[in-house]
Amino acid sequence: NLMPKVQMLRDRGFSDIGIAKTFNRMPSLLAYTSERWKDRVSLLDAKGLLAENTLGTLMVLTDAKFAEAVTAKAELLSRGREQKPQKLQEETEAFLISSGLSKAEVRKVSSHLSTCFSPDVDGKVKAVFRWLAELRLTKLQINKVVVAFPKIFSCSLTDQLQPAVRWLSELGMDNAQVAKAVIWFPAFIGLSLEDRLKPCVRWLSEIGMDDSQVTKVISSCPQIFTYSLERRLKPLVSWLSDICMDDSQVAKVIATCPSLCVPTLESNLMPKVQTLRDRGFSDTDISRAINRMPSLLTYSSERWEHRVGVLDAEGRLTEEALRSCMALSDTKFVECYEK
Repeated sequence: NLMPKVQMLRDRGFSDIGIAKTFNRMPSLLAYTSERWKDRVSLLDAKGLLAENTLGTLMVLTDAKFAEAVTAKAELLSRGREQKPQKLQEETEAFLISSGLSKAEVRKVSSHLSTCFSPDVDGKVKAVFRWLAELRLTKLQINKVVVAFPKIFSCSLTDQLQPAVRWLSELGMDNAQVAKAVIWFPAFIGLSLEDRLKPCVRWLSEIGMDDSQVTKVISSCPQIFTYSLERRLKPLVSWLSDICMDDSQVAKVIATCPSLCVPTLESNLMPKVQTLRDRGFSDTDISRAINRMPSLLTYSSERWEHRVGVLDAEGRLTEEALRSCMALSDTKFVECYEK
């Protein structure tokens, strides 16, 4: 009950210090129902009204009073934005354009800045650009990160971004691995270190990965931090174990192909395995195929359905043929199996 509420604020850019200040102002804030928290925090965030000094006062209101207050504050905020000194907005946009962003990209980033804070070019925007450069990202890569994850400007450099990178380095990730992860999926760097990043790494170690495997998973599939341990990752490991894989094999498969964690279990991975079972493959056969080619299950369901069907119709569906054909381009597959 309590931790998910705190996580709602962290996911929306609140630092732990900011969260502590919010609860100090109103200790009873966490006592309100999860439903009220979810509805009101989401609405305030969407309206650009979510702030440390207003959350408590708005949470106590009745539904009717809350709706009135949100409407009134949104109107005031809108007028305030219209009256915002044009010079600040122009400075921000000029800096973003000088950094190489297109006008469309500038509009996307700038629209986020206007909902989370006054566009302080020197104190916030340039500071984030400098920090990303310190991670040895190129100018083009920095722009890619900023456009993909404009909420990075809402994250605290000292309380959130820098501690996360220091922790990744302590795990054994070198600069290139950290940069790769940030470029590939920058949103992970804005997640809570204590509640999201560290528990995920502990779990990877618990399933048998060594340090080098853990860092490889993070650098190549940083979105793994966004997945629920209880609802997604642990069930995946349990399912792989059920198809005749021992602990070391499960760890090796996920370490070799972390993108196996991306597809959903019930609607994607399980139907693929059932396709093979329906055609006479034993779980031992399936386990061996996955161990030999961990990426096998990551191909699209459409590719699986078509290619397994073709091989089966021609009496050529074997473990080796399955692995060989799945990686072929469509053109090559037609040449080899459909002519």
